[in-house]
Amino acid sequence: MKSTNIWIALVVIFLISIGVLTFLTCWDKETKSQILQFGGIIITGLGFFIAIVQLKIASNKYFSDLEKKSKDYLDLSVVAENVESFYNIKTKVINKSGENKDIDFSFLLITQQSEDIIEQANQIANFKELNRVFDCSNDFNEFKSFIEEPIFINKRIGLVPLDFYFSENIAIGNENPAYTYSFDNTKIKLDKGIYSVRFFIYPKVGYHRSTVDSLIIK
Repeated sequence: MKSTNIWIALVVIFLISIGVLTFLTCWDKETKSQILQFGGIIITGLGFFIAIVQLKIASNKYFSDLEKKSKDYLDLSVVAENVESFYNIKTKVINKSGENKDIDFSFLLITQQSEDIIEQANQIANFKELNRVFDCSNDFNEFKSFIEEPIFINKRIGLVPLDFYFSENIAIGNENPAYTYSFDNTKIKLDKGIYSVRFFIYPKVGYHRSTVDSLIIK
C-alpha cells in the first residue's frame, strides 16, 4: 500500500509538470504537442505498471488467504456427563475456515487425572503387543492401524476410536459435526476416581489437536 501511494504521488507530480510545461511556457504549439504526446505515453505506461503491481498484491493476498485457510486448525470440544452408572462423552468438531478438512484419525483417551498420558499410551501399546514406545502424543495416530474397537485395560485406561469423524465423514466443511460416546460402567468397570477424557483429532494435513474434560467415576 505504501509503495502504491508513492507511485500515485509521482504520477500527480508528473501531471503537474506536464501542465506547467504545456500551459505556462512560451514554447510553440508543436513542442507543446510533442510534450503532451510524450506525457500521455508515460502516463499510460505508469498506469499499466500500477495495475500490474495491484494485481500482484491482490493475487498474493488471495493465495496467502487460501494457504492460511488450509492450515487453520479445527476447533474441538468434549464434555463428560453421567447419570448413575451411565456415562456420556460428547464431542464436537467446528470448522471455521470454510475449507474442507480431512481427518485421518480421531479418538478418546481416558486416563486417571494424575497419570501421565505417554505412560498410559505405552501401556496400551504393550497390551496390544505392539513393538512401539511412544515419547510424545504426535504419534498416537499409529493406534489407528491396531485398534478398531474401544478397549479398556487395568480398569484405569481407555481408548475409543471415533470412526464417525474419520470414516463416516469424508471431509468436514463449513459445519459442526458432533458425536456422543456412551458406556455403562457396570460393564466397563473403571475404578472410582477422577479421570481426564482427551479428545484427539489428527488431520491428514497439519498438526494434531486435543481438548480435555474431567470425568468422575463414582
